[in-house]
Amino acid sequence: MSIEASYKLRFAIAVALSAHCGGNVFAQEASAEMVAQATPATAAAADVMLPTKAEEVVVTGSRIVRVDGYEAPTPLSVVDEALLAQTADVSVTQTLNTMPAFGGSLTVASGARTPSSNTAGISGVALRNLGGNRTLVLLDGQRSVPATATGIVDTNNFPQQLISRVETVTGGASAVYGSDAVAGVVNFVLDRKYTGFKGEASAASTNYDDGRNWKVELAAGFPFAQGRGHVLLSGEMVDDDGVHGTGKRGWAASTRNYYVNPNYNGTNGEPEFLLADNVWLGQATHGGIITSGPLRGTAFGPGGVPYQFNYGVGVPRDNFMSGGDYLSTPTHNSYSLAPTEERRNIFTRVSYDITDNLNVFAQASRGVSETLGIAFPHYQVGAGPTVRSGNPFIPASVQDAMTAQGIASFRIGTMNADMGDIPVGTTRAANRFVVGAEGKLDMLSTRWSWNFYAQLGETSSSYNTYNVENNARYALALDAVRDPNTGQTVCRSTLTDPTNGCVPWNPMGIGVNSDEARAYLLGTAHADQTTKQTVYSASITGEPFSNWAGPVSVALSAEHRKEEATVTSDPVSQVGGWRSGNLIPLDAGYHVSEAAIETLVPLAADLPLVDSLDLSAAFRATDYEISGSVETWKVGLTYSPVPDVRFRGTVSRDIRAPNINELFQELNIGLTSTFDPETNTVPTHGRTQRGNLGLTPEKADSMTVGVVFQPSFAPGLSFSVDYWDIKVKDAISLIGGSQIINLCYNGRPDLCPKITRVNGVITTVEQGNYNLARQDVSGIDVAASYSTPLSSWVSNWKGDLSFRVAGTHYEKNITDDGLSLPDDIVGTTAQPATVVNATLGYELDRFQASLTARGFSSTVLDNDYIVCQSDCPTSTTFERTMDRMHIDGAVYYDASLSYTFNRFGPGEGRVFLNVRNLLGTDPELIPAIGTTGLPYIYMRTGGRFDVLGRVFRAGLSFKF
Repeated sequence: MSIEASYKLRFAIAVALSAHCGGNVFAQEASAEMVAQATPATAAAADVMLPTKAEEVVVTGSRIVRVDGYEAPTPLSVVDEALLAQTADVSVTQTLNTMPAFGGSLTVASGARTPSSNTAGISGVALRNLGGNRTLVLLDGQRSVPATATGIVDTNNFPQQLISRVETVTGGASAVYGSDAVAGVVNFVLDRKYTGFKGEASAASTNYDDGRNWKVELAAGFPFAQGRGHVLLSGEMVDDDGVHGTGKRGWAASTRNYYVNPNYNGTNGEPEFLLADNVWLGQATHGGIITSGPLRGTAFGPGGVPYQFNYGVGVPRDNFMSGGDYLSTPTHNSYSLAPTEERRNIFTRVSYDITDNLNVFAQASRGVSETLGIAFPHYQVGAGPTVRSGNPFIPASVQDAMTAQGIASFRIGTMNADMGDIPVGTTRAANRFVVGAEGKLDMLSTRWSWNFYAQLGETSSSYNTYNVENNARYALALDAVRDPNTGQTVCRSTLTDPTNGCVPWNPMGIGVNSDEARAYLLGTAHADQTTKQTVYSASITGEPFSNWAGPVSVALSAEHRKEEATVTSDPVSQVGGWRSGNLIPLDAGYHVSEAAIETLVPLAADLPLVDSLDLSAAFRATDYEISGSVETWKVGLTYSPVPDVRFRGTVSRDIRAPNINELFQELNIGLTSTFDPETNTVPTHGRTQRGNLGLTPEKADSMTVGVVFQPSFAPGLSFSVDYWDIKVKDAISLIGGSQIINLCYNGRPDLCPKITRVNGVITTVEQGNYNLARQDVSGIDVAASYSTPLSSWVSNWKGDLSFRVAGTHYEKNITDDGLSLPDDIVGTTAQPATVVNATLGYELDRFQASLTARGFSSTVLDNDYIVCQSDCPTSTTFERTMDRMHIDGAVYYDASLSYTFNRFGPGEGRVFLNVRNLLGTDPELIPAIGTTGLPYIYMRTGGRFDVLGRVFRAGLSFKF
C-alpha cells in the first residue's frame, strides 16, 4: 500500500473536525469496505493512525519518521482534497480561514484596504488570533519565501491542485521548526507521487450578480526511466472581478452608529455614547464644512454654493451626530468589499532514484498575482485644510461674513468629493527553487533516513497607491490668491515662482475643480519591494536502540537561513510626501543558524492499564545575527490505558524572532485622525514608524492537554477535548500613533517627544515596536464525529451518512503592553468566544451532498467599555460608558452537491454545485466611536461575518 493510499484508508473514516473545523480530530483504523462507504468530505485526524506495514510517514509537528502507529502528543487536524472540493471558495486558504482555530488572518480583501503596508493581494493564515507572523507556514514541510518584509507567506502561490491535504498543528512547534511556530504550524502537503491527469474548471458569482470569478486548474504526474523518476506539473488561472463598492447590499447603507450623548457631563450618571440609527458624520461633508469658529456649520454643496448644515444631535468633539443632515454625507461605495484579482501559478517537480537508497529532486514554481481595490475615500474629518481670508474661491457671502467679523481663516472637514477615491494596486511575483536529496543509510547497526534541501525564494512586488494627494503640492494649491496683474486665481507661490506649475485647488464645493487641478495635485505613490529567502536544511532520523517498551527514535536537524528585503520607492514616497501609500527605502537582512534534536521514547506498552505510554521531547539552539541566541524545547506525553482512550499533553518553550520590518523598516504609514487633548480638536495627522534593532525574540510558554475517546463498541464514533494555553512574554508590540497621543497626556510624558506639532497642530506621530507586551491566550477545542452506512440502522436504507462537529471556546486573549489597561479581545468581534462548525454528509453511489453550518457567538464592541443607562461612572479613555454594546453572532450554511460519471474512457468526470451562505444571511454592523470610528464611513462590518452574500460555484472536474 502506498503512503497516500494508507492516508486515504485512515482518513476516509476519520474522527474529527467538520469540513470547516480547526480544532483537533482523531482517526481510526478502517477496512477497505469501510473506505468505500465513507464520505469523501471527511477531514482527517489529529492522531493520524499510520500504516501498519513498514511504511514511513512524517506528521507535521515532528521530524520523527514513524511506523506502526505513532501518535503525536500535539493536536493535529487534517483537511484533505475531498473537503476542499466541496467549497465555493476561490482558494484553499479562504476555506481554512473559516475554521474555528484560525483567526486574524490577512486576506486578499483586508490587505487591499491598507495602503503603505504592501499587503494587498496576500492570502495568509493565522492561528488563535495571535497574528500571522506567529503561525509558521510550510509547503511540504519546507519554509516558503515571505511576500513582504513582515514575514507573511502568500499561500495563494502554492500549487492548489497538487495539495493532497493541509495539516494544522494547533500548538507550539518552535523546537522542531524554529521561529514563528508560536501559535502552531500550517503545512500544505503535496501529493508528490501523483500519477495521472486531472483538472477543474469552475465559475462563481454572488446573488447580487457581482463578485464573478472563474478558475482553471490542471495537474499531471507521470513516471519515467522504468519508474525510477517522477514528474509533477500543475498550473492555475484565476480571474476575479471583485466587488467595488457595496452593490445592492441593503445592510451596507445603514447609518447605525454611536454619537456622544449631548447630556453627558461626566458626573450626572448618563453614558457618554449612545447607539442610534440615522447617525453619520457631522465633521465632514462631500464638499466640505467649516468645523469651528463663528462660521461653524457653513457647508459647501455643488458648485461651491454655501448652505447651513443641520447638525441634528451631537457635540463638536465627536465626528458623528444623530439626525439633521446625516444623509448628505454617506460614502458607502468608497471601498471594495473584494478587490479585483488575477492569479497565475505554475509548478513542476522532478525526482529520480539514483539508487534504491538515494533519491534526488528539483522543483520550481512561479506565482503571479495582480490585485486592484478601492482602499478608502479622501477623508479629512474634523480637521482638514485651512482656508485663509481673501482666498478667491471663498463664496462672496462667506467672505463678507469673515471680513465683517475679522476672521482670518477657517478650517474645514471634507470628504474631498472632487478627488475621488484611493485605489490600491499590486503586482506580485513569487519564484521558488528547491533542490535536494533524501535516502537511507545503515549506521550504528540500524537503518536511518535522511534528507537535505537547498531553497532559493524571491518575491517581487510592484505597489501603487493611485489618485493620492502630494502633500507639498496640496499645501501650495490650497493657498490661492488673486494675481494683482491679471486678476486670475493663482497659487500664492506662483507670484514669486511663476514657473512652479502650481494649479490652485478649491476645497469648498462639489464639481468646482478642473482636470488640470487634479493632475497637479494627485499622483501615484509607487514602490518596488523584493524579499529573498535562502535556506539550507538537513535532517536524519533513526532508531539507534530499543528499550523495554520498543525502539527509541532520534531525529537530528540543522538549518541555515538568510532573509533579505529591499524597497525602492519614488522620490515623493522617500520623504513621506504622499498623503497615503508611502514606502521608505529599505535594504536589510539577517541570517540565522540553528540545530535541533528530537526523540520519541516508549515508556511502557501492553501492560495492565497501559496499552501505550510514550514520551517525546525536542530541543533547538538558535543563533540570530541581530537578535542573539535563544533556546527552545518541547516535552510531550501520550498515554492510552486501553485502546479506546488516549490522553496526551505537551509543554513547550517557543519563540518568534523580530522580522526585517520590525528591525529595520522606516516608513510613513499614512494619515489618521486622533483627539488632541491639548487643543481639544481632532486633527488629521501623519504616522511614521521606525525599526528597532534592540528587539529580542518573543518567548512563549505553551501547554496543551487533551483526551480522545474512540469506543470500540461504536465504530465510526469519536470524541475529543483539548485545553490549550499560550503565554507570550517580551511580545513585540506596536505602540500606535493614537496610543502615543493618549499616553502622552495620561501619565507617560516620555512619549510626548514623538509628537510633532506645527503652529500648535499635530502633524506627525512616530510610532514603533518594542518588547513591551505580554499576551495570554487560552481555550478549549472540542470535536466529535460519526460515520455509518444507513443500512446499519434500517436494512433497506441506502447510502452513507457522516456527521462531524467541532468548535473552539476561547477563554481569554489578553494583551498587556504595560502602558495601558490589559485588553482582552475574547467576546469582541475580533474574537467571538465560541466558534462552531458542523457538517452533515450523505453519499449514495456517485451522488454526494453535504450541508455545513458555520456559527459564532454574540459579541460586544470592547470588553473594557461599560454598558449602563443610568448611574454610570465617569467615562475614561480606556473605559468608555455606552448605553448598548451587544452585537449578534451569526450562523451561515454552506451546501455542496456533486455527481461523478464515467465519460472519459479510463477517467471520470464530476459536476458540482457549491453554495456558500446558502440563506444569504446579512452580516451584523460593527459600530464604532469617535475618532476610532472613521473607518465606519466606508467599512461597517468585518471579523467572521460574511459580507458578500450568497455565493454560487459550479464547475466540472475530471481525472484520468
